[in-house]
Amino acid sequence: MPYTAGINENLIDALKTWFDENLPGGKAKPSNGALCLGSVAYGSYVDTLLDYCLPSLMAEGNLPALHGAWLIIYTDDAGEKKIKDSDIIKKLEDRGIIVSFSIFPENLLSLVMEESSNKYWLIGASHNIQLKQSAIYGYGFHLLMPDHVYS
Repeated sequence: MPYTAGINENLIDALKTWFDENLPGGKAKPSNGALCLGSVAYGSYVDTLLDYCLPSLMAEGNLPALHGAWLIIYTDDAGEKKIKDSDIIKKLEDRGIIVSFSIFPENLLSLVMEESSNKYWLIGASHNIQLKQSAIYGYGFHLLMPDHVYS
């Protein structure tokens, strides 16, 4: 039996379904070696992403390396709206960064919320999908965690 301590079978089934439905999709154009930044931000992590992580990408030395990059953000409906409406996303897009979103199904998020450690299963599955998406289109990959700051 696979290791599932602290996680219920409904969450595992929901993760598998969501995972299967989201591969091998992607909205990016094929890359010539640019970087794919994969982020997971929902709930309070949306504010952390917008207030700290994404603005730090705008540091002078970072922008040349990010031209043509693909930013994939996995979030909830409210997070997508808030992120799309933010000035920082517009600034990143103006600098040649492709931004795309994938929305978590409500049933999956409700199962994740049942146990605080379940978020790690969701983050792991999300980054796995993002890694596969980036490989399909020829991008390098970086896990862009909302609470990381780049200088």
